[in-house]
Amino acid sequence: MLVYVFWHQPRAGVALDEYAGALLAFESVFKAQGDVEDVQSFRMEAPPWFGGGQRVYTDWYVMADSSRLDAVNEHAVTGACEQPHRAVAAMTGASAGSLYDLQHGGCKLGQARHSVWFSKPDGMAYAALREKLSGLRVEGVCLLQRRMGLGPAPEFCVIGVEPVEMPQGLAGETRALAPIGQV
Repeated sequence: MLVYVFWHQPRAGVALDEYAGALLAFESVFKAQGDVEDVQSFRMEAPPWFGGGQRVYTDWYVMADSSRLDAVNEHAVTGACEQPHRAVAAMTGASAGSLYDLQHGGCKLGQARHSVWFSKPDGMAYAALREKLSGLRVEGVCLLQRRMGLGPAPEFCVIGVEPVEMPQGLAGETRALAPIGQV
């Protein structure tokens, strides 16, 4: 599974409830297109790689594999999605996105409430990191790895239904995930 994670903030002066409503309207129409397996939006404290603001929205688009990327890219801004996308895009300020591979899918995205964003420690081999992370391959936890260095975020993300305790020697940016609606 592939997950496109998109961070964004409303432009100055845009009411948060209006912005969230436009975002959910777009996502509802977009999900009906059938290009994604799941869509979920959260609010969270702005992470350091996003640059500014107190809170951001983060949208998670789950796809079966990379063969869906072209359809997702096209269908998000055409056909039934064109007007809803224009409406939310007109209200959007700063934005950034990253692609992640789902390494372990032990939770439903809509149930996630906690995230930890981290990078592989310098000098640690990927095999050693995978061994350290093996204890996180449990129900209620998902592990994602950024693909091809695309995007500003750290290489790894762990999301969980409950707060995630990271293995010794691994630390990251912890953020609560507050769903803005179930799409």
